[in-house]
Amino acid sequence: NDGEEIIRIDSIVADAIAGIKNGGTSNTTINAISKFEKIYFSISHKKHYFVSFSKKKDLLSQWRGYADNAKGVSIGFQFDLLYNIIGIPSKSHGVNQAVGQAPTASTFILGYENIIYDTGGIKAIIEQILKDNGTSKLDAMSVKELATTIKNESFAEEHETRITYTPDNPHQTDPNEIIDKSLNRLSEQKYRISDNRMVPYFELDYSNQTNSLFVPEI
Repeated sequence: NDGEEIIRIDSIVADAIAGIKNGGTSNTTINAISKFEKIYFSISHKKHYFVSFSKKKDLLSQWRGYADNAKGVSIGFQFDLLYNIIGIPSKSHGVNQAVGQAPTASTFILGYENIIYDTGGIKAIIEQILKDNGTSKLDAMSVKELATTIKNESFAEEHETRITYTPDNPHQTDPNEIIDKSLNRLSEQKYRISDNRMVPYFELDYSNQTNSLFVPEI
């Protein structure tokens, strides 16, 4: 239901580039910005799979929109235990941690993240990278990786946290092999019909780990 899902980062990058160019810069900086712009927009968006949760356990709009008009139930998960129990790490970039710092390329194939609705911090990161003449493909990829973390401000009421699976990302070996175990919980790609569309999906099996700690309330 969000037409800007994933691609919103592109408009934020474009605005940041335009703002710096219009603000008056040296030829060296203009060349760097143009190089970054060319590299960034040559990188295609990856295919991502999400399962979404809300930090608000009792919100009227959530009941209406996602619980069959309040006929469903609300299941509470303890995300603090997600890594220890299921083996899924956090890949959140968080505005507070990101402001004033160059983001690193988050290449987790599977992880959970808190959605950012205030894009001011993200724009500040992009502007800082451009001002520092960051023109490598890694710089551009680092920004592109923020695509799954950002949503339009009009969805802020949802307070979304999501688990993201990106098959195209390179696999990172974990010293404890806990990531391997979490990936083994994923099914082969399946398909279902939703609103007359065929939707691909994966099932994440956590049935052997379900307990009152991980699912404390319904």
